[in-house]
Amino acid sequence: PGSVSGIVSDLQDTIEVLISTSEIESFGSVIVSLDNLDSTQIYLTRLMAKEQTIYEKKLNDVVMSTYRIEGLKPGSYVLQVIEDKNGNGRWDTGNYLAGLFPERIINNKIENLRANWEMNVTFTWKRL
Repeated sequence: PGSVSGIVSDLQDTIEVLISTSEIESFGSVIVSLDNLDSTQIYLTRLMAKEQTIYEKKLNDVVMSTYRIEGLKPGSYVLQVIEDKNGNGRWDTGNYLAGLFPERIINNKIENLRANWEMNVTFTWKRL
């Protein structure tokens, strides 16, 4: 009580904040299945929306992986898979002078996600 003073020096002891959330049915989810991965490599998977990373997961020591991403707004998404050769957690462009190629990166456009939908996305890594 009396911890907040207003402009005209009247004391207030209550702050009221109204918070509204969307219904769970307003969101969708994606189940991502990756296979044919090289268990000796590290992979980064990203769910992207308009050049913004929505979700990121690092995979190593696996040949296949399945995971679920929930609470996604309806819209267009891209699943990005990066072969992280040096394990630094980001895509590297390579180095011409050192003879290093850029890390492989593949973008897979996902069908438009709708509210209250669960979408399965299967991605098979093509080895070189």
